[in-house]
Amino acid sequence: MFLYSFFLLFLLSSTVSSQYEATMVQMYGKVGDVDPSTASDKTLADENACTSTCYDDVECILAFMKGGYCLNYKYSAFDSTTGMTVTATTNTEGYVVAFKISQMACPKGSPTTFAYVDRRNDANYPFQWTSSGTSWTLTNPCPAPWNIIKRADGNYICMRTFGFGEKVQETFDTGIALCEEKGVKVTGISSQFELDTLVQTGNTAGVTGVVWVDGRPKSDCSSPCLQNSGYTWTDGYTTTLGDLTIKTISG
Repeated sequence: MFLYSFFLLFLLSSTVSSQYEATMVQMYGKVGDVDPSTASDKTLADENACTSTCYDDVECILAFMKGGYCLNYKYSAFDSTTGMTVTATTNTEGYVVAFKISQMACPKGSPTTFAYVDRRNDANYPFQWTSSGTSWTLTNPCPAPWNIIKRADGNYICMRTFGFGEKVQETFDTGIALCEEKGVKVTGISSQFELDTLVQTGNTAGVTGVVWVDGRPKSDCSSPCLQNSGYTWTDGYTTTLGDLTIKTISG
């Protein structure tokens, strides 16, 4: 049986100008066990307004509607374990979803695939819904409050700031131990933007004080330490400080 026997799929052309290219594709479908009419974060909007709101929000990837009630979902809200599943329904049930996709034409094929990008920090990290024919599942390897960043070398990194909590001695080694306890690693910094992002997210989470990052000065490094060549990194992907300037503090 062909996929199009189950649901209606059609392309929406937004009438609102945008700084990025995207398309909203509507179909009869439902997000998990959610009902927009009873959700605590619902808004009142018809299908066109709900879909347009998602289209205009660069981080929104899905609009979910029923009976004049609207829910918009951001990609950063889903983690690598819970994720989100959309299941195809019929028009008699009244549920409608609108996927945001990178294609500028209605997707074709069986099963239909929906692909887009994570636009946080202009990373444009590509992702795709996993299709099983009549349902689509999405997970995010870098959910909020983690931040995804694309480096100048093309690599993507996922970073956030953790507080030491009750740890008394806040050193580089205890920082490494803290990250290892959480199953992650201390990352190096390769740009001023990455440093600013770490500080900002730390402040938002109430983490203040010294921020330890990967990068040890070489034993033969003079003061002030040579930019880039004076450091070694152990995270496996940082090789340069980029536009980040190291300042020597004396006194």
